[in-house]
Amino acid sequence: MKIKTSMDLEKTLFCGQFFRTQALDGGYLVYFKAQRIWARQGEGFLEVQGPVARRDLEDFFDLNRDYRAVEEALASHEFLRPALTAASGIHILRQDPWEVVVAFIISANSNIPRIRKSLFALCQNYGIKRQDQWGTYYSFPRPQDLAGVCREDFREKIKLGYRDQYLVKTTQQVLEGQVDLEALKETKDKDLAMKELRKLSGVGPKVAHCILLFGLHNWQGFPVDVWMKRALKKHFPKSGEKDYEALAQDLFGPYAGYAQQALFYHAKLNQMEG
Repeated sequence: MKIKTSMDLEKTLFCGQFFRTQALDGGYLVYFKAQRIWARQGEGFLEVQGPVARRDLEDFFDLNRDYRAVEEALASHEFLRPALTAASGIHILRQDPWEVVVAFIISANSNIPRIRKSLFALCQNYGIKRQDQWGTYYSFPRPQDLAGVCREDFREKIKLGYRDQYLVKTTQQVLEGQVDLEALKETKDKDLAMKELRKLSGVGPKVAHCILLFGLHNWQGFPVDVWMKRALKKHFPKSGEKDYEALAQDLFGPYAGYAQQALFYHAKLNQMEG
């Protein structure tokens, strides 16, 4: 299947929002929901193989949003233009909220290779075994699949370290309905969503913003990590770190999440090139 799009597959998969992907034959295996596909970047199109409906691909890769219009709106901020140019082609994936919760709880004080390794280990130990044209793989475990898993198992099998306690508790909270992730996808109230997400064990402000943006698809999410602090301090030296979220909402409005991705990607790119 070929889908016409200006999306940049590699930038989108490796900009820090998504972890379950593997290089294969000039493209990438991409795991989402309970399935996986193979995708390759073409000149102005995306080539996809696998048993997946076109509408599911369009939803997951957010292909029906006019990203050019988003970039044009944000380009009114002159300081943001270099970042927008560097990040052009990035789409914010519409991921499963539960997977995003788990991924970013695991991400605390870690790095992308280690996060990716932990998530694949989690799937292999607790997901459902499946078979496709590329071999054996494992779906992402649902909360009920993790019910009863103890801290020691997470620590020994998944190498989560101190994060084991957070995953045990968060699984219990979701299973008990203390936080309804599917219901939160429907709310437009950022503050309400953040309040609910902060109830989850191991979820602080930055992780909550990651879940808001990447899992609930709410572009008011604006995760502030060390890279964002450096970028914003450079352009707004008189603003304190505690003011960065409000500053982003004022500056970027409904496109705050995309502005964050552009700034983050540009900062990381500059580090690699520097």
